[in-house]
Amino acid sequence: MNITTANRSARITEIIQKRQPLAQRIISVESNLKNLQNAIQILESDRKQQLNQ
Repeated sequence: MNITTANRSARITEIIQKRQPLAQRIISVESNLKNLQNAIQILESDRKQQLNQ
């Protein structure tokens, strides 16, 4: 492995490490959005039931 390849590999590793917290945050936000979507679906179902009574 020459110097350029080593530098490139080191730079890629650095970029990945810097972006890891963002990736974790995105995973958390995605999970929260899925939970909200489920809650909205339940509310919508309840609303429809109430309207039919």
